[in-house]
Amino acid sequence: MITDSWYEIGAGHEVCEDYAIHGQFIKDEAEIHYAILSDGCSSSSRSDVGARILCHTAECILKNYSVVNMRYIGNTEDFAVSVISQARSYCVLMGLPQVCLDCTFWMIIGVKNLKNIGMDVIVLGYGDGCKIQRIYGEDSIDVVGYHYTSGAPYYMNYLNNDDRTQSFLDFSEGNPVYQYMVPSDGYLGNECEIDSESVYHMSLTAFKPTDIVIVSDGIFTFNVDKEENKWAYLESIKFKSYTAGFLKRRMKRFKKTREERNISHFDDLGCIALRIGDDDFETANHRSNCR
Repeated sequence: MITDSWYEIGAGHEVCEDYAIHGQFIKDEAEIHYAILSDGCSSSSRSDVGARILCHTAECILKNYSVVNMRYIGNTEDFAVSVISQARSYCVLMGLPQVCLDCTFWMIIGVKNLKNIGMDVIVLGYGDGCKIQRIYGEDSIDVVGYHYTSGAPYYMNYLNNDDRTQSFLDFSEGNPVYQYMVPSDGYLGNECEIDSESVYHMSLTAFKPTDIVIVSDGIFTFNVDKEENKWAYLESIKFKSYTAGFLKRRMKRFKKTREERNISHFDDLGCIALRIGDDDFETANHRSNCR
C-alpha cells in the first residue's frame, strides 16, 4: 500500500490555492497510509493558507485517532468537527480571517490490519472534485465528478455555523454528481447523474489491487470541450509503476502531454492517490496462514 500527492497552479491564478500531503504510520497493530487534499475558495481571503492549515490539522488529528475510530470517520461528523474547530483556533492565533478555511477537503485513508486479509479504505470529502477508481480485474474505471452549478460547495467550514449553512441552503442549486464508467480500452462511456449528499464518504474493504485518485475541480477547467475533457480522467490514473512518487511522475508526464497539445487548466489542479497492490494481499495471506 502506498499514497502520494501532487498540486500545481492553474493558468488563471497568481497563487496556488490547492495543497496536498500524504504519509504513513503504524498504530494499534495496523499500517496506516493517508493522503489529504484541500482546495481554497478563490473568493475567500487567504484560502491558500487555509488549505494548508486544514491538511496539516487533519493529519495531526488522524494520528491521534484509534484504528477502530478511523473506520467510522466517514459515518459521523466527529472527525470533521475536530479538524475545523482546531483549524479555527489556529486562525485566531495567526490573525487570519475565518473565511480562509473556505476550502474543499478530501482525505483517503488505507488501513492494513496486521491480523486481517482485507484492506480497509475510507474516503471523506467536503466540496467539489472528482474521484477516479480502478479495481484490477474489472473492465472499467469508475469516475465520479462532484459539481456545483452555482455558488460555493458545502465546505467543512460551514460545520457548527448555522448562518453560513443556511446561506448555503438558500443559494445553492444543489450538488449534481456525474458518474462515468470508462472501459479499459479507452472508450469514454456515457455520463449519468446520480444522487448525492453534500458530504461524500465511502468505506470499503478491498480484496483486489485497487487505485483511488481524488482530483480537485481544476480537472474540469481544461481549455477543451466537455467530451474531450474526459481524457484527463484516464491520464490521471495511467500509472506505470507504484514506487515512491508514483503520482508525481504520472502528473509530470500528463503535464508534458498537455503542453505538447497546448492544453492548460484555468484553476489549480491538486490530486492525491492510494494504491493497494498485489504484495499487500500476499503479505496478508501469509499472515493469515501463520495464525
